[in-house]
Amino acid sequence: MINQIKSNSYELIVLDISIPEGRGVQMIELIRQYIPEVKILIFSAHPEELYAVKYLRAGADGYLNKMTSEEELQFAFREMIQSGRFISQTTQFLLDKADLNPTSTNPFFSLSARELEIAKLLVKGEGNLEIANKLDLQNSTVSTYKNRIFEKLSIKSTVALANMFETYGAI
Repeated sequence: MINQIKSNSYELIVLDISIPEGRGVQMIELIRQYIPEVKILIFSAHPEELYAVKYLRAGADGYLNKMTSEEELQFAFREMIQSGRFISQTTQFLLDKADLNPTSTNPFFSLSARELEIAKLLVKGEGNLEIANKLDLQNSTVSTYKNRIFEKLSIKSTVALANMFETYGAI
């Protein structure tokens, strides 16, 4: 993907969070190194409530969930082309909330996509071995992810993780 960016000119890039060889929010910075003026719309199946603010603060110009209606999709593309920005009502609410009370920002923003994926499986009651088999990882890798999730969220148990998911509407 970076080779294409280096050798072509773009006005708008539609970027999925989970692209192969992707680097999460670092992709935005990497793209902007080569095309600083490009508009970047994140188009992802990942929940807006957990990712939109994180990606907009990293420099994206818009965030759109793949489950959106066709009308909103068309509107978002028009907005990106005409004004260079698209913020849905949900995302605007999240941005306002984060700006008014920065300490209340969703703690799940700090997790990587893989960490969030594993956290969701833990909350669903799956154990380390089940997760390892499902995601084709080593059991020790899942354990490392779990420890990192607990550390980032300042929690000590899966029950606490489930409570956080409920509080922040992550499921």
